[in-house]
Amino acid sequence: MKRKEAPSPASTPHLAERVEKLSIKRQEIIRPILEHPREYVLLSVRAMAARLRTDPATIVRIVRGLGFGSYREFQRHLHELSLAYATSLDTMQSRSSDGICRRMSVTRLSRI
Repeated sequence: MKRKEAPSPASTPHLAERVEKLSIKRQEIIRPILEHPREYVLLSVRAMAARLRTDPATIVRIVRGLGFGSYREFQRHLHELSLAYATSLDTMQSRSSDGICRRMSVTRLSRI
C-alpha cells in the first residue's frame, strides 16, 4: 500500500505561521536557511547542521515542526525558494548592471 503524501507546506500560505510556532532558538536556527535558501539547498542534513552549529536531529525536528514529512521534502521546498529568489534577484541584478553599463558608456562617450 502506497503512503499518502501530505500537502506540502510550501504550497500553503501558513509556513510563516508555522515558523512563529517554533521555539525562539529553533526560529534562530531556521532563519538563515529560509533567508538564503541557495546556500543550503544542496546540503545534507549533517552538513546543514554543521554549518548552523547544531546537530542533525535538531534540523530534522525543525523540518518536521514546519510540517514537512521528511528532510527531502524540505529540500524540494528550498529548491523552489532558490528558484524564486534566483529569478527575482537575477532580474534585479541584470537591470541594475544594464543601468550601470549604460551610465559608464555615456560617461566614456562624453569624455571623447
